[in-house]
Amino acid sequence: MTLVDSEGNIRIIEGEYSLKRVNLRANEDLIRAASSRHFAGEIGYEEYCSLVASAGVYKWIVDIKQMTRKYVGLSDKVILSEEITPVNSSERAWRYN
Repeated sequence: MTLVDSEGNIRIIEGEYSLKRVNLRANEDLIRAASSRHFAGEIGYEEYCSLVASAGVYKWIVDIKQMTRKYVGLSDKVILSEEITPVNSSERAWRYN
């Protein structure tokens, strides 16, 4: 994960997740479904990553100022952009415990 703040400072965080095969064809419906299921707490992060990769997502960019998440394909073009809905801390604790 690469984090960039408003001043351009970069921080890289390495994870323990497996590599995913990214589909060459984008599928917006699958991206929406994976996103919806993940942020509803129905599936975990690893499954979310697998599903969006199978839907053609190479990376995603989260802008916390604009409150958007942009899913990007291998061509480095945005496939889908969605608004981020804030989650309050009590909901977050319930979802991830």
